[in-house]
Amino acid sequence: MGLIDSIVSATLVSAYLGAGSAVNVNDLAPSLTAAGTTVTSKSSYVPPLFHGEIIQLTDQALADAAIQIHNATISDLFSFGTHANNTSESPGHLHSCKVLPGDPSWPSDDVWETSSSLLGNRLIRVVPLAASCYPDWPNYNLESCATVVGQWLNSSLHTGDPTSIMYPLYEGRSCMASGFNYTGTCLQGAYPSFVVNASTVAQIQLAVNFARNSNIRLVVKNTDHDFIGKGSGKGALSIWTHWLKDKAYYPSFTAANGYQGPAIKFGAGIQVFEAYEFAKGFGVTVIGGEAITVGLAGGYTAGGGRSPLSSLYGMAADQVLALEVVLADGSFVTATAKENPDIYWILRGGGGSTIGVVVSLTTRVYAQLQTTTATFNFTVANTPSVDAFWSAVQSYIDNIERFVDAGTFGYYDVVASAIEFGTDYTGDRDYYFRMQSFVAPNMTIPRLRSCWIPGSELSMS
Repeated sequence: MGLIDSIVSATLVSAYLGAGSAVNVNDLAPSLTAAGTTVTSKSSYVPPLFHGEIIQLTDQALADAAIQIHNATISDLFSFGTHANNTSESPGHLHSCKVLPGDPSWPSDDVWETSSSLLGNRLIRVVPLAASCYPDWPNYNLESCATVVGQWLNSSLHTGDPTSIMYPLYEGRSCMASGFNYTGTCLQGAYPSFVVNASTVAQIQLAVNFARNSNIRLVVKNTDHDFIGKGSGKGALSIWTHWLKDKAYYPSFTAANGYQGPAIKFGAGIQVFEAYEFAKGFGVTVIGGEAITVGLAGGYTAGGGRSPLSSLYGMAADQVLALEVVLADGSFVTATAKENPDIYWILRGGGGSTIGVVVSLTTRVYAQLQTTTATFNFTVANTPSVDAFWSAVQSYIDNIERFVDAGTFGYYDVVASAIEFGTDYTGDRDYYFRMQSFVAPNMTIPRLRSCWIPGSELSMS
């Protein structure tokens, strides 16, 4: 809990104030409550706010904090981005490069300490995940290193870390686990410098305001199951939404776009496997990804969101009924087909982190249905010749349209050997085709087998 969280629970927070005094949020609690920051619903056509969404940053809260800080230069760094007070719109920031550690304008340790206090000590100074394997890092520890090395190829190791990403190429391969490293050094590389482990809207707003007013690069990470590494950024302040795990089921929901039926509201940290399990308990299913560690409300849905059920119901973005979002100016808004419709439109396929930080989304759900799945693999070594291998690949591709029309879904790789791709599967002497999962909703096993026969007629029944 932090300064702004005092509307829910008063806590003593120490902050750097120049004079070395402390902010007692017990003294601020009455004024914060009077500022009207405790709300349970924002508009029609949206579910009630989650607990962490109720805790919001306000001008009154910032004014009370400024009185205690006694340093306008510092307190102004957390102000909202209005037309009259938005340093990012000033000529000096509009076209300048972002500030990096070591630059004269980089915030001092005192400023970062104040930020940490305002955030309720949720600010993390980034240490690369594999730093425990390198003696020149303070956290060098052989036991911890062994754990990292043993799990390095396990996605859950990286999704559960504040800054690690799936493909280290995009942070520069600057600090790799022992045995996977290309150099004998561990550097910060493109990992962010600090992370906000967000649990409330107020913390996200503070982080957005601070990054904007300080001209610091801002990135967002949930799991960073993202193969182009958008969660990385040299010298960045990162907002980690991974632990926004609230969820609520609504058996009868009326949305702004005219939809009426069951829906679920998910916090931004919910991963697909968590969404599936929660929905299963109510006899419904969610349109989510094939990779179950993906974050449902982040870049997955914001990028469109392909699903094993897309051939039947469309993309994940098509299911969104409402979103709660912190925008670049620090404001917290609801986006539906009627309220902030432009934001609603952009965040359903326009790309993750391009318009704001999604805190939660509400999505329609569907009745469960019987589904058959299959996998199959073949390599150059399994076929009579290289030409035969590529003919088999071509045969599958030629039939993709038929499969989609029948409501099926295929997720496959056509990749090179371990030397080129960096993986090692039995028999991958050269190129190989690997069907990760072929999903056939409403199909029996015999029907699925028959659909693979060349020239067979396909139907969804």
